[in-house]
Amino acid sequence: MKVKVEHTDSGENIFGGINVFIHEMTKLGIDKLIDSHLGKRVKQAKYSTGEIIMYWIYGMLCGANKFDKITKIHKNFQNIPYLKDKIPSRDTIRRMMQKLAIPNSVKENLTNDEVSEVNDNVKLNTLLHKIQKKLNIFNSKKKHTLDVDTIVIPTNAYDSKFSFKKKIRGYHPCVSIIDGKAVYMEMRNGNVSPKYKLLEHIDNTLTHIKQTGLGKIDKLRMDNAGYNNEVFKYLNQKNIKFYVRARKSRDLIDMVRINSMGKWRETEIETTDKVTPIIVSSINYRLLRYSDQEEQYRVVTCRFQDDEIDNFVGRMIITNDFESTEEEIIHFYNQRGKQERVFDDLRNNYGWKYPPFSDMSQNTVFFIVSMICQTVYKYVLGVVTSKTETDKVNENTWLDDFRYWFILVGSVWIITDEICKIVFRDSYFNYKVFFD
Repeated sequence: MKVKVEHTDSGENIFGGINVFIHEMTKLGIDKLIDSHLGKRVKQAKYSTGEIIMYWIYGMLCGANKFDKITKIHKNFQNIPYLKDKIPSRDTIRRMMQKLAIPNSVKENLTNDEVSEVNDNVKLNTLLHKIQKKLNIFNSKKKHTLDVDTIVIPTNAYDSKFSFKKKIRGYHPCVSIIDGKAVYMEMRNGNVSPKYKLLEHIDNTLTHIKQTGLGKIDKLRMDNAGYNNEVFKYLNQKNIKFYVRARKSRDLIDMVRINSMGKWRETEIETTDKVTPIIVSSINYRLLRYSDQEEQYRVVTCRFQDDEIDNFVGRMIITNDFESTEEEIIHFYNQRGKQERVFDDLRNNYGWKYPPFSDMSQNTVFFIVSMICQTVYKYVLGVVTSKTETDKVNENTWLDDFRYWFILVGSVWIITDEICKIVFRDSYFNYKVFFD
């Protein structure tokens, strides 16, 4: 549909910028991709699965990250021709997400009679990868770093359990991240340890990334939940460099003290706001130290210059990277903090803070759909920054700020037999470039 773009001083739809998202996603056929992957609904269904999911995503981009908020924006979407007769109710959206849920896998712990529940919705994770591939979110020819981490999501959902440290009731999703974008999510109940079936999660992530052609993973970062000999062996076999926060055992600390004598080196590491003087060293280390059959890894240790040897409080990173300098390894591992901001983004902008269902399997669907929404936003953000010259937004702008500058702009559609025109209220952006 050829659209003419004009400007006006008033508008009926206060979310005018959402038209750009709808235009881009419709042009790429994302709703049809969703239907082809998840299958068609029954003949009497008024809306397809793709239409329902995309409508929820458009609503979330406008700030409706709860089901009770989606009805408040219906009237703003009713005059958008792309959405004509495609405005499902919140109950329809809820039912669709419930039907996409799969049963939890359950394992009983015989030592304390607790049950570990995990929900790995492979079909939806694969859909996420297909959409990321379609939108060309990642350069498939480039090598990428994979970050794996877990987070506690506090909730009083009916089936949620207290965290493994017995402090917070909620869920404990395990998420894989590439370049600040979530690519795989496995939901876990709150009592599940971060290291539980971590190797299986990593293998599933790498398998799906390879199958969908998102790119090649050559490095992986984790906190000390990944300090596991089987994980290290697996990554070695895959020729993936790993950088993991080492677990401070008495054996490892003694090994570092003994083997680093006379080898400590003064240097400095640059952080976001300052340059910090540190002392570094490296040793070779086997997790099973008395077995010659075990692989040998490298432990890089850094400590602040004013620390006492007898009061050892340094940071240790275990890796199979024997080529990089200590400074390079420490700096690379520290970049992991930037990836953890993805959790803040998902909680604050995409509804993770408010799991809407009482069932963990259904909340898994909600969380992955939110990750798809984040992917859609990142794509359109890239389109906006490439087509406009403005200091209002950049590639790191969060949705909340972007919504204020770009989406909350009045607009009205004028449709007759001869013309299809969208009229925007004057703003900082030239919307014509998005519809040419």
